[in-house]
This record gives sequence, structure tokens and C-alpha cells, in this order.
Amino acid sequence: MTPRMIPILLAATLTAPAVAAQPVFTALGTLPGASESEAWGVSADGRVVTGHSDWRAFRWENGVMERMEGLVPDGSSMGLAISDDGSVIGGFAQASEGNRPCRWRGDVVDALPIDADSASGIVQGVNADGSVMVGRTFWGAARWDDGVLTLLPDGRVNSTRAVSDDGSVVGGTGHVGHMTGGPQALLWRDGVPSALGILPGGELSSVADVSSDGSVATGYGGTEAFVWTEESGMVSIGDLPGGDVFSIAWAISSDGSIVVGGSAIEGGYGAFVWSAGIGMRSLQSVVEDDLGLPLDGWQLTLAMNLSRDARFIVGRGTNPEGFTEAWHLEVPDDDADGWPDVADNCLGVSNPDQADANGDGVGDACEPACDDGVDNDGDGATDLDDPGCRNDEGLTESPDCSDGINNDPSEDGLIDFDGGESAGLPPELQTAPDPQCIEPWIPRERGVACGLGFELALVLAALLWRRPNGRRQSDRVQG
Repeated sequence: MTPRMIPILLAATLTAPAVAAQPVFTALGTLPGASESEAWGVSADGRVVTGHSDWRAFRWENGVMERMEGLVPDGSSMGLAISDDGSVIGGFAQASEGNRPCRWRGDVVDALPIDADSASGIVQGVNADGSVMVGRTFWGAARWDDGVLTLLPDGRVNSTRAVSDDGSVVGGTGHVGHMTGGPQALLWRDGVPSALGILPGGELSSVADVSSDGSVATGYGGTEAFVWTEESGMVSIGDLPGGDVFSIAWAISSDGSIVVGGSAIEGGYGAFVWSAGIGMRSLQSVVEDDLGLPLDGWQLTLAMNLSRDARFIVGRGTNPEGFTEAWHLEVPDDDADGWPDVADNCLGVSNPDQADANGDGVGDACEPACDDGVDNDGDGATDLDDPGCRNDEGLTESPDCSDGINNDPSEDGLIDFDGGESAGLPPELQTAPDPQCIEPWIPRERGVACGLGFELALVLAALLWRRPNGRRQSDRVQG
């Protein structure tokens, strides 16, 4: 190996991009003899999924879908919610007198109690350890603590489907007191209900899920999906382009930062993912276009649930054969910043704070200083209006050659590329241009004989001068 090959190989080694982790999409299939399936719940680690296949409850784990036995032979059933460790599943199963709220623990199914006036019920939410289940009986909102039924206050003709980790906050829909109009999104906090309102133009609303501590809620606001906090109230998170104005959120991450659901699009419905830093996006487009995973004819129509950290998302879609089928998506966090790649505003660069100063959906860590809409060096000029920005790909807005300061180690008394005029220095403080600052975006004012950078430039100049001289001398000899 010759010495001059080393820098080339070293440069190639240093600049070679790391191979990014890829998302993993899994079609869950169906139970034997069934034609369709839907996934409704997923464990915290993404390992266990529940749902139904042709109205038969299933549990999917390690690539295998198994039917969960119901209360009567061949009766309909659905798994709708699951505990963090996947050991407890809630839903309903057909019984001789109607559909009963059910709890599955392993291979054992229990019909949960209902009030005397009801003939049916359903479990729609399960807390972290599986000890609290929420849903409804025929007449209203209900919760079961270790299997013991409590009808929630003002719960008549109401329903619940969301519960915080400790069970203190329950979310659903219905009426409070003498409320008129359509049912509204409700939160019961320590058993006391409060209405969250309805988005403008809507007629009803519903809470679909809450964060681990119950401080953030999401669901359907009457026209579009919403996110609610005590400080902001109910705020629309929009819908996907195309189709009618309609979206519905189904699930939220543990910390309330990421939401999934479905939206009307041209020709049907599409699954979405939302985060405050980026907004709502088509999950299909993110997976195929941003993360580079072809879905080979699949259409993701609805994202139904996600794991606590949003690394695993489940739902339903239309498979290449045109049937509805459950799916499971594993999403990497390639830069290990705590944000899964489907919701990270700066892929490949760790930015846990997701800072985005100009609010364009691209994280500051991925956005050149000369195209971020921010005055990064505090000189009153932004982006291309700053002489320190050569183009919109510039990574810094504050090079020494346009800051109005004599930065030279030798203190040569000369300032910037123009003597400091563009930096706003008064005429009496301006100087002749610094010859080391050929352009305003030069990264530093070197001064005279300022070290390796300057010396290397002289060496390169000498080499370039010698080569043409050598050619001219050989020409003269040959002549």
C-alpha cells in the first residue's frame, strides 16, 4: 500500500454511513377457516397481540395466532384490550343470554358480573397490571376491580374504554348530569366525571385512550381526532389529505406524545401517526417513503393500538388479496433518542428534545442553521439574509469572517471580508478587509501564519505550481 492511498481509504471509512435499522411489518393471518382478522390490543413489549378473526377472539404471540375459547361453543367473541405483560385480556364473549364482558387469563375465560338491569356488557380497556377493566353494561359505564363491578357515577347510557395505569382515571363518552345534545368525551377522575367538550362543527365526542398517568387524552372530537390536556383543552390534530374531513384517534403512547388512528383519504381510509413535533402523517407513507420498507400491495387502513413506547403498532388493513387482515409493525429507534422512527423529526441524529425552532416539522439537529428561520448568531440577520450564509445548506450562521470582530490570533487589526461594514460597525471602526476572509462564509479568520490550515494551503499551492512547471519543462525538452 502506498502512503497516498491511506487518506482516501480513511476518508471512505469515516464517511461511510451506518446501516439503519429497518422496520418489520408482519401480517398476522387468520384463524383456521376464517377469511379476515383485526388487531385491537398489544402488550407493552409488542410480543402479544389480541383481536378477532371472523368474530372469534385470538391471542397472537411469536408468530402464532391461537383462538381464545369463549363462553359457549362457536359463540362470537373479541379480545379488545391487554395488560402490559400480555397475561390478561379483556373483551366480550357470546353467552346464552347475550354478550358478556370477559376476562381471559391464560386459557381461562371468566364472565364478569353485570348489573341486574343489564343483559349484556363489554370490556374495552385494561390497566397496566390487568387488575382494572373498564367498559360498559347495557345501561352504562362500568369498571371492574379484580372482577368486582362498579357502575360509574352519571354512567347511564355512557361507556368507557380507557384507563390510566393505576386505574384512577377512566375515559369514555356519555352525558353528565342534565347535559343536552350528543354524548361528549368524558373523564372520570377518582370516580368524578367531567366533560371535555366537542370540536367546532361536531355533534358528539369520545375518549378512546389516555396516557399512563391520565393527564393526556385522545379520541374523536366530533369531526376530527383530538388531543386533550388540562392546560390546552380539546385540540384537533387534523386529518390526512384527500377524502372527507374525518379522523379518529384510537391509542396514545405512555407519555402522551404519539397518537395513532385512522383518517378519511381519497378512496377510503388510511392509518395515521401523529406527534406534536411533526403533526399527522400517513403511516403507510412514513413506512414506505421515509423508512424505505415496501408494503407489497398492503393498504394500512387503521392503526388500532400501540405499545407504551410506540415501538410497536397494530391494526387492520387490506391485504394484497383484498381482505381485511390484522397487522403488526415493529418500529426501530435508530438513533436511540427515545423517539421511534415513525415519529422522530430528525432521523439518524439523536435529539431527545425534538427541538424545532421554526416549527416546520424538521428537528433543529437535522436542519442547517442557514435554513431554519432562526437568527442563530444574534446579529439581527436570518438565514440567507445573513452574510455568513453562503447557501441554505450552511451549517453555521456565525463564522468569524462576518461577525464584526478581529478574531485573528495575531491580532492583525483587520476585520471580516468587508472590514465590518455588513456586520453594522460604524465607519470609524471599520477597517480594510482581512485578506484571510475571501468570502463572508469562510469559517474562521486565520491571520498571518495561523497554523496548520494556512501552512497546508501554502503547501498545496506549491505542489500545484510545480506540476504545470514540470509539464512545461518537459515540453521544452521534447521540443
